[in-house]
Amino acid sequence: MHTHSKTRRVRGGFSLIEIMAVLAIIAILTTIGVVVAGRVTNSGRVQATQDIIRILDTALDSYVAAREASIPPAYKDDANTFHPLWDGRPVGAAADAAAEPSVQLFLLIATEVPEVELIMQGLDAKFISRAPISTNGNPVRKYVNGVLTNVNALVVKDAWNQPMRFVHPIWQGGAGDYWNGSGMTGGRPQYLEFDVNGNGSISAQERIRRSFRPYNPTSPGAIYPIGDADEGLCPGNRPYFYSAGPDGDPGTRSDNVYTKKPEFPTETKGLE
Repeated sequence: MHTHSKTRRVRGGFSLIEIMAVLAIIAILTTIGVVVAGRVTNSGRVQATQDIIRILDTALDSYVAAREASIPPAYKDDANTFHPLWDGRPVGAAADAAAEPSVQLFLLIATEVPEVELIMQGLDAKFISRAPISTNGNPVRKYVNGVLTNVNALVVKDAWNQPMRFVHPIWQGGAGDYWNGSGMTGGRPQYLEFDVNGNGSISAQERIRRSFRPYNPTSPGAIYPIGDADEGLCPGNRPYFYSAGPDGDPGTRSDNVYTKKPEFPTETKGLE
């Protein structure tokens, strides 16, 4: 009589269910890794952008100390054109129009103080460049060797390669229609204005739309809505700098980068 012992065979491979389970685990771990890496990367960019803001703040303080005066609300070029230091877009600008070059204009004024030039050298070169600028379609010009030439201004960008933004107390707050989450809301002045050149009248160059969500995102065929500005109120009537964050939209204030977050107008204080 032969005794048969029961032995367990060693399988030569994995079943389909086991393979699928392993693949699912790998997918989950990969997703977690991507999310964590994204958070680390974004956190680093926020920190880098805040460092840029601190350098710009130091430049502002240096200018104010040297001139014993605050930054003026506009830059006057050699063509006698006034360029307001506003954060936003002109009245009638399209939803995809670029914002006005507020930081560039600030630096044109501030770097007239030698100490500011030295401070700006503390910026990482990857965040700065030079380019011609204009406000409301009017180029900023200076005489170079007797020729009126478009200015190549210093451009400072955040860690997402978007231009940094500057809010002057003259142009703070909100104006124009905005999206309140369920529809377009008006009832505010359609623009902010200030007699920049002091001639007693307001020109188009002295009038700006400043809404944090000026376009209706539910309109068929509408361009994706981008806010004109964050509508922040300058703390202590002092100008401030900020970044529109990873989405490049100042109107989505939840991801904007500040060193000190400002207050916002009553109408939009609790809205995104």
